[in-house]
Amino acid sequence: MSGTSLDGVDVARAKFSWNFEKNRLNCTDIAVYTVAMPLAIRKQALALQADGAGNSGTLKELTALHQTLGKLFASAVEEALTVWQLPRADVLCVGSHGQTVYHQPPTIDDSGAKQAGVTLQLGDLAMMAAQLHLPIIGDFRLRDMAVGGQGAPLVPFFDTLFFAEAGKVKCLQNMGGIGNVTVLNGITADPIAFDTGPGNMLIDGAMMALFNQPFDENGEMAKQGTLIPALLDRLKQHPFLGQQPPKSTGREAWGTAYFQPLIDEFLQNHQPEELIATFTAFTAWSLVNAYERYVLPRVSRIDEILISGGGAYNPSLIHWVQYWINQSSAFGEIGGMPSFSNCEVYGLPNMAKEAVAFALLAWARYFGLLNNLPSCTGASGFVSMGHWVV
Repeated sequence: MSGTSLDGVDVARAKFSWNFEKNRLNCTDIAVYTVAMPLAIRKQALALQADGAGNSGTLKELTALHQTLGKLFASAVEEALTVWQLPRADVLCVGSHGQTVYHQPPTIDDSGAKQAGVTLQLGDLAMMAAQLHLPIIGDFRLRDMAVGGQGAPLVPFFDTLFFAEAGKVKCLQNMGGIGNVTVLNGITADPIAFDTGPGNMLIDGAMMALFNQPFDENGEMAKQGTLIPALLDRLKQHPFLGQQPPKSTGREAWGTAYFQPLIDEFLQNHQPEELIATFTAFTAWSLVNAYERYVLPRVSRIDEILISGGGAYNPSLIHWVQYWINQSSAFGEIGGMPSFSNCEVYGLPNMAKEAVAFALLAWARYFGLLNNLPSCTGASGFVSMGHWVV
């Protein structure tokens, strides 16, 4: 798994089975191994992405990166197997999300007709199969989009089977490059899931542009700055925030072409730390705003918010989430502040969740099971996602 942050490759190990007595997923033997994304490959991937600016690489560059990433992902798996002392004969299959370089959700044209979305994840599955000598399952998003879905979010399939609990309303909030939430209302209601907006993308992008650092470690830079109200107001006008779920977003909406002009404008009269503080506060506001608009009208309360991804390690971001919840009259009407925790409370390493989720998607595809959730993606029906290479 390599996400929109492009900071590393997460390899997760998991053993799945179905507990028929409790009617829930057994997920055991979980471990995660992370390989840092080589800087040259990261720069190449970023350069090839449209990033909202209309830039794109040549077909030669694109196909070369496709192969390079396939080799990188396979090597990461080999390293993990060595560290875990896990024989390949014990591996059923390998699921690969790939590296998203373009994602355009379905749109509605001027006539009101729905136009299918497009998506592209790089990481040559055939190259991985040749190197690992194992079945590889990937390209999950395409099958959902072929039946009208957003192709995202896909992690709710895992969230529903692993975290759902009778009588509890839980929000599984991932804060990777993009923020996304899965809302679980007991064990019988269809889950709600959608992208809430930016996760770490604005913060990380601004940190690189202003300080040549990949992220705001422990939220320290945000702590040093004060909010810029005019910038915060501008950020709140982003059109994605007003779109109804199901919805998904990416670097095309929140990448360099969006945030760099804002940095250039506000840096003229403000300190860099103030920009980081404001991007952090806005990211948290976008999450709470999404809950107010699209979650709270559909649930009677929220018992627990579980944060995963890199944002779970940013105390400034968590502080601002709690601040905006305290300021929210809508949250006050349902009892105020939910409890906050992370996936590790449930025995799942924080940084492993998405990689384990795609391992489950591969496991389900291996056995021919339906593995998308139309209530989350907007697809017209259930399908079994994932292409095989053996």
